[in-house]
Parts: sequence; structure tokens; C-alpha cells
Amino acid sequence: MPLTPTEGFLPRGAEKQAIEQLTDAMLKRHDLTGNKVMTPNVTAMAQVPPKRSTFSGGKEFAGAWVEWKVPSFAFNTRELQKGFLKMQLTSLKNCQVANNLEKISTSTSSTRSMAPGTSMVKR
Repeated sequence: MPLTPTEGFLPRGAEKQAIEQLTDAMLKRHDLTGNKVMTPNVTAMAQVPPKRSTFSGGKEFAGAWVEWKVPSFAFNTRELQKGFLKMQLTSLKNCQVANNLEKISTSTSSTRSMAPGTSMVKR
């Protein structure tokens, strides 16, 4: 799970907390909390690009992206996807993201065995 918040989107050093909360939310949404096999298989990486390198509509902006590459059985219904998106937003807000999250964009697609999902939060 790459977490890519633009510099300044999360407080400095909050990436670890955000990843922990996003991981917990993913496991909870699939009733896998505490699962000794799945928990260590949820891996993550945080990259924090400078604000001048992230754009929306050709203009600089601060945002955060979370991308999931999961087996096809995960997030396989729109209900699961929407429920998880709400949990993602709660996780990011709990990391003291600004109160005015203006735009939420999600896209999911399926390939043969993987169902990647990307969420972008713009502030």
C-alpha cells in the first residue's frame, strides 16, 4: 500500500500513524483483525513528495493518495469500497489533516487476479 501525502498534507512524522490506521481499517473491513496470516502481509510504504510536484487540473495542490493492490476477493463490492473509503478518511482526519477536505476521488478496477484501488484526497 503506497501512501503518498504531499508535503504538509499530514503533520510531519504522521505517516506511520496513518499507515497503521489504514492497515487496521483494511483488516477490519474484511473481518481479518488479528489474523496472524494476513496482518503481516499488509505491507506499506510512505513517500512524501514536495507540494510543487503534485497537481490537479494542471495546478499545484496538496493531496494524499492511497493505492491498494489486493487479491480480487478484497474490495470486490461497491459497498466494501465505499465503506473502506469512509474508514480511510477517518484515519487521515485522525492524523490531524485539515478540516476542509474538499474533494474525494476513488477509482477501482479489476484485472485477472488483482483489484487495485486508488483513493485521492485533495485539500
